[in-house]
Amino acid sequence: MGYNITYKVINAANYGVPQTRKRFICVGLKKGIGEFVFPQETHSEKGTNNTHKWVTCGEVLSDFDNITEEEKKQRPGSKDYDLLVGIPPGKNYLYYTEHEGYPDPIFKWKSRYWTFLLKLTPNRPSWTIQASFSNNQGPFHWKNRFLRISEIKRLQTFDDDYKLCGDMKEQWRQVGNAVPAKLAEEIAKEIKKYI
Repeated sequence: MGYNITYKVINAANYGVPQTRKRFICVGLKKGIGEFVFPQETHSEKGTNNTHKWVTCGEVLSDFDNITEEEKKQRPGSKDYDLLVGIPPGKNYLYYTEHEGYPDPIFKWKSRYWTFLLKLTPNRPSWTIQASFSNNQGPFHWKNRFLRISEIKRLQTFDDDYKLCGDMKEQWRQVGNAVPAKLAEEIAKEIKKYI
C-alpha cells in the first residue's frame, strides 16, 4: 500500500521504563521517505554494552511508602491475603508449589494466572501493569498492599501531575492500557526525524 513497514517487540525496561512490559510496535513510513530505525536501547538488565541498568521499582516508588491506617484496611488477595504475606518479594503463587521446593505444596505448578498473588520487588522493574484492577491479581507492592494510582502512573512513566478521569478502576484501566509515556516519547522522537 505504498509503505515501508518496520516492526519489533520492545521491552519498555530497555528504554528506562521501570516495567518489563513487552509490546509489538509497528511503524509504517511512506515509500521514498526511508525505512524507520527503532531508537537504540538505553538500558539493559545488567547495564552492559553502553547501557544503564534497568530502572527498578524501588527507585521510583520509594517516596510512596507512607501508608495510612485507612490503606492498611484494604487487603489484597481476598481470602488468600495470608498467603500473599508469606510470598517473598518478586515471587507469585508458584512459591507455594512442589516445583519451587515448598514443603507442603498448596498449588500445582502453573495452575493459575501468572499474576495471581504476584508481588513486586524493589530490586527490579515491575511486571506489566494490567488494564483491570483485581483483588488477587498483581502486581502488588512488596509490603503486601495494593499499588496506588500514583504508583502505577510512575511505573508507566506518566508525570505525577498527569490528570486521569473517572473512579479508581477507570483510572487504573487508562494507565494499564497505555503505552509507557517514556517509551512512546522515544519512538515519537525517532518518527519525527522522518517528517
